[in-house]
Amino acid sequence: MRAFFDDQLTLGVGAGPHRSIRRNDDLPQNRTGDSRFAGLAAPSASDRTTSGWAVRDVNSHGDAPRNIIHPRIGPRFRYQAAASVAGALLAFERAVILSDRALMIEVPLRTLLISPHLDDAVLGCGASLAGASDVLVCTVFTGCPAADAHTDWDAQCGFPDARQAMPARIEEDNRALGLLGATPLHLGFLDSQYVPFAADADKPTRGALTRAFLDAIDTYRPNALMIPLGLFHSDHALVHEAACDAWLRHADLPCIAYEEALYRCKRALLQKRLADLLERGIEATPLNARLPDHAEAQRREALKREAVNAYPSQLKAFGPDGYGDVFLPERFWTLEPAETRA
Repeated sequence: MRAFFDDQLTLGVGAGPHRSIRRNDDLPQNRTGDSRFAGLAAPSASDRTTSGWAVRDVNSHGDAPRNIIHPRIGPRFRYQAAASVAGALLAFERAVILSDRALMIEVPLRTLLISPHLDDAVLGCGASLAGASDVLVCTVFTGCPAADAHTDWDAQCGFPDARQAMPARIEEDNRALGLLGATPLHLGFLDSQYVPFAADADKPTRGALTRAFLDAIDTYRPNALMIPLGLFHSDHALVHEAACDAWLRHADLPCIAYEEALYRCKRALLQKRLADLLERGIEATPLNARLPDHAEAQRREALKREAVNAYPSQLKAFGPDGYGDVFLPERFWTLEPAETRA
């Protein structure tokens, strides 16, 4: 340890044991992830800003320097810096690990993911999809009514009518899913905003959706099924009920439910859905995800942001401050028929 400029600047090297803990406080029940022990050696530099405070720059593992502001203890602080650098680095690195990773899961190989609209899969599961292989995203409401349809939502998205909106939105979805390496399947049912413009025979029903999902399962033969929890929006609720109907006919198929971004933060909706599932004989258990390493997590998060930006029409309607929830931790639940409980 060496002091310079009348004790205003101190340079040194510290070493010590290091425990890295991966944890995300947004996990249900505040569960923790994996941890590891390692040794570290790190240079440190501190400069005294006032008589009572100091700023320390710490560099370790090739990361960028980290500024730590802390009380300056005693006139002989420079001799304490080397002894405390390992502990300070541990505390700060652990804080970084806690805060800079979005929760995501490892999506099983050959998963069939059901999405109500042409953005729900990406908004709710995009970071998880970015690490997956051979995923078919089955989007339900991709049809266009035969009659002219003018809706407030399409107008907010910048479209004069449905005939211009739907082809543009499908193109957006194809690009977004392509960025994540997923394959799109569009079922062609009518979004609820278009139902008033459609004939009765063209209106989506729970039975029709169930049959379409069963056909997709029989054709694609997935190893796992991912479905929305069906929060808030009537289209989401309809898809959820029909997806559960189809899954229960293949109850041996692992099923994961995802919380839809934007709607999951509405008061008591999640609790109500979990109660509805239990009443139906379906148990929902929070999926305890194992986080990928830091570089992989950053790669997935960057891909999700790029995919979200592939929906400019929807982001226009959300407004610049209306979709921050999509970048918060993705949350999932494992569904099982209650009678299979041990």
